Amino acid sequence: MLEDKRVLLVAPNFYIYHNELIKELGSMGADVTFFSEVEHTLYSRILSKVSARYYHKMVVAPHQSKVIAAAKAKQFDYVFIIRGGYFDEAFITLLRKQCSDARFILYQWDSIQQNDYRALIPFFDDVSTFDIEDADRLKIKYRPLFYISQYANFTAITKRVTEYDLCFVGAFHSDRLEVVKFFDQHLKANGRVFYCHMYITKLALLTRLLTGKIKLRDVKYFKTYALGVDCVADLYQRSSAVLDVELNIQSGLSIRTFEVLGSHTKLVTTNRYIKEHSFYDPDIIEVINRSQLDYNDHFFNVSERPVKFGVNEYSLPEWLANIFIKPNCY
Repeated sequence: MLEDKRVLLVAPNFYIYHNELIKELGSMGADVTFFSEVEHTLYSRILSKVSARYYHKMVVAPHQSKVIAAAKAKQFDYVFIIRGGYFDEAFITLLRKQCSDARFILYQWDSIQQNDYRALIPFFDDVSTFDIEDADRLKIKYRPLFYISQYANFTAITKRVTEYDLCFVGAFHSDRLEVVKFFDQHLKANGRVFYCHMYITKLALLTRLLTGKIKLRDVKYFKTYALGVDCVADLYQRSSAVLDVELNIQSGLSIRTFEVLGSHTKLVTTNRYIKEHSFYDPDIIEVINRSQLDYNDHFFNVSERPVKFGVNEYSLPEWLANIFIKPNCY
């Protein structure tokens, strides 16, 4: 589909997703040149906290120069930028000058409250976002996220033996701890099994313990190491349902949503917007109110009938095809 097309991909160096994007674009025939949106090193992290001006001069600007140099050296057919949180109008203008014949595509997997990209929109031929409210407010395309192949082709939930009734895997933020504690208490009270892996760095955990923001009795919910994708996928396979607590400043469906449903596992989510999607099925997806938490024990009983998960169109190959080959599909 992208045979002999040259693609400049600039995206956050985030878990393995950038590698999966590179691999899948390559399998579509594209010649991919990848840059992270900025280089993250111990030096750059320290400098970003000391001086924003010097951080831009010593880290951001040199990295952007490398991107521009690559654009000069190779005539790209597509410039595909995900997030672009460190880019400004001057940089995009220069990049467009170097790639005058390229199609410029911008995708946002953060809400505008995290990354205000409004100034960049006029510079792109195609702009879309995972956030429903942002798409409506900014009059751009709404394009949900995807799931990668590690979560596909799992055994149907009705044909597998599960170890956990509910599991949660994710980083510590917002009100996740409160939601996790609620389900831990109610599941155990009903004789069910809950697994939690809430990631936090050792320094952040220590700081919050010393300041009282995390209580000593709640340390059991935290892990100071992240799980690899294969471990997470295995946990989903061994669970009847997975808990999703999205960042409370976004309306977009998290990538976990599609990874869970792609793995043929039930989903418990705090995101009410999922009800607006064609694949929503209350037998598969339980929507909870994070402000008034409630517990539905019946949901955790495995259905006797075959469960249909209509999310194939959100696999990464389909997602990329929709962006590059049929961009008006949503």
